Amino acid sequence: MRFLILGFLFLVTGCGDNDATTTEKPAVPTVTVETPAQKPTTDDTSDQGNQKTITDTITLAGVTLRVAAQGSLIPGSKYLIEMALIEGEQNATVRLWVGDQSKSGSMVHRADSHGDHYHVNAKVPSKVNAQTALWLEVQSVSGKTETGRIALQ
Repeated sequence: MRFLILGFLFLVTGCGDNDATTTEKPAVPTVTVETPAQKPTTDDTSDQGNQKTITDTITLAGVTLRVAAQGSLIPGSKYLIEMALIEGEQNATVRLWVGDQSKSGSMVHRADSHGDHYHVNAKVPSKVNAQTALWLEVQSVSGKTETGRIALQ
């Protein structure tokens, strides 16, 4: 019964309405499960020591997003990207990639939308240079599309 209640609490708090200005969260019981240490696989070569967190606000196609990206520019690693809707209509489509504007060699990801926030894990391409950035393409509910970039270096 205890696990059912904990599972329900995690579901309810997972994608609920979050106020971006609130820093305190109610206490939620946590369950600690020990797992054996595992070697990182070649698919996820994130380097914890070189991870950066980038926070920026961008307006595209009439939609303003506060973007927080955490990761490193090591080829094959991933950036965890969270976006909060600041202004504009909900349900805009957000696609993004790490690389250059041409998308050459990059994997384009569609962000998962949950009302007023989006999230995605974006893969860093095999070729990284000084111009490598986070590119966002926003398509508003009305169909207007605009592309912009956020520097990761």
